Amino acid sequence: MIEYPALGIALTTVRPGHATALVAGVLRQTTRPGFVSVLFQGSPDDGAALRRRLAELADETAFGGLLFNAGSGRGSSRGRNNAIRALPESVTWVWTPNDTSRPPPDWAQTLGQRVASLDGSVVAVALDYRVDGRLRRRVSDVPLLSGWSLWRAIEPALVWRRQTFLDLGGFDERIGTGADGWAQSGECTDLLCRMRDLGHLVVTQSLAVDGSPQHLGSMTSSTLRKEFFYGVGFGCVARRHFPLPRSAAAVVTPFLKLVAGRRLEGDRVSIHVAITACAGRGVGLALGERCLRLRMRGGHWTQM
Repeated sequence: MIEYPALGIALTTVRPGHATALVAGVLRQTTRPGFVSVLFQGSPDDGAALRRRLAELADETAFGGLLFNAGSGRGSSRGRNNAIRALPESVTWVWTPNDTSRPPPDWAQTLGQRVASLDGSVVAVALDYRVDGRLRRRVSDVPLLSGWSLWRAIEPALVWRRQTFLDLGGFDERIGTGADGWAQSGECTDLLCRMRDLGHLVVTQSLAVDGSPQHLGSMTSSTLRKEFFYGVGFGCVARRHFPLPRSAAAVVTPFLKLVAGRRLEGDRVSIHVAITACAGRGVGLALGERCLRLRMRGGHWTQM
């Protein structure tokens, strides 16, 4: 097997089964990263079981770069930050997948070769996102992301220059899935905007990461609640980094996509999802930074 020591994976999860499947898939490829850092935020018993299973996988595949930590609070932003901090300094680039993400065959070799040729001004590489064999989010049609196009990049399809990530403090831990406040998304765009403001570049590559479908199955109150607070995060970050007229126009984008017959992030186009997303974006834009001080109550989800 070929390993690329300068490439690492930083995974945070509360779901042992999904995390095991992702790590197993990575370690059994012919090319793989030099290090995999897992930060578990679930129960101690689940964490102990996951640690044992991942250690077995590392032994079975003769992989010496597995790093495991647990019990570092909640929230995807905090988990990813801590997973990246645990990586050794030899790691130059780090991928931040969801536990349901899957890399394509020989992705480490392809990605490693491409990022090795980038100059120091490039600090993040956005990849395409594919679900069920179909590109669900294409970014590679635009070589350089800047301005509003930064919204097109998402965490599970991003590779970061590790040192710049750490120098900027990583993701804002008050934003993102599992955070204490109302802004349950947007941490990725927030960090990319901070990188942009310092003159760094965010480029794209025509390499797709596989992900899981969204907005499928029956619409429950939990699903809609989640969609609302994801929208709040969008609005909060939009107000932080973008002009108000452009941000206000984006409040109604989910509804306009529904009217135009365009797909949302998943296969199911639902008026309930569209209206809920619009409402969340409007609240986030109106409240701005106050979203970070309003505490979530009940039904606090941890799925990423």
